[in-house]
Amino acid sequence: MKDISQSTNKTEIVLAIQQLNPNADISLGDPNYVTKSEKKFYSSIPADKLILPEGFYYDEKNGITNKHNTESGMYTSLRTEEIPIEGDIRLLPKHVKDVSQSTNIYEISEVVQQLNPYAEIRVGNKEYDSKATKRFYSSIPAESLNLPEGFSYDEKNGITNKHNTETGLYCSLDVEDLSLADERMLMPKVEMIEKIEIPSSEQEKSTVKEAIVHAIQKLKEKIKGDTNAKAR
Repeated sequence: MKDISQSTNKTEIVLAIQQLNPNADISLGDPNYVTKSEKKFYSSIPADKLILPEGFYYDEKNGITNKHNTESGMYTSLRTEEIPIEGDIRLLPKHVKDVSQSTNIYEISEVVQQLNPYAEIRVGNKEYDSKATKRFYSSIPAESLNLPEGFSYDEKNGITNKHNTETGLYCSLDVEDLSLADERMLMPKVEMIEKIEIPSSEQEKSTVKEAIVHAIQKLKEKIKGDTNAKAR
């Protein structure tokens, strides 16, 4: 496991705790809806019963902390709360792809969408948008987005993993207001299926097959329409 004894990054610490406690149900709160979300997480196991990463310990005053164990003197203090009843609070997705070293806007924006289920994130079509690999569009402001591990936002660099990649290569992505975007410049929007119920009867299987065929046909028509519009 990665040494995070010096870390003050809550997401990184919580992911490590989840790895050390595979039988625990651990979740992060959506900062758009959960007060003090940066100072706590949710666990099905009490904090004093959790196995903690090297350098971390628990006490009632500081919660889960690496106080006194960091070289810089900077430390974190995290509180835990019981997993809420479903629907009582909004939690972030538990598992997302690690894109901390990526410069690929398409996979980065996909994770940003997963981390912001109440936002609409779109990317430009490279055939029509010369800046498609340097920006994406969001229905909420960039500074309000939950970002993947290793990324931050500032006005100069936009959303970036500058200084956080092993190779030194990084991306700087502008975020523009989706409401001002030209739909013709964007990649087709594809509705993602979060949960698939396995059909049990032949009728259900036929219905699912028809739905998939219909969705593919709509996407083909969309692409064909965009191509014809470009030709004109």
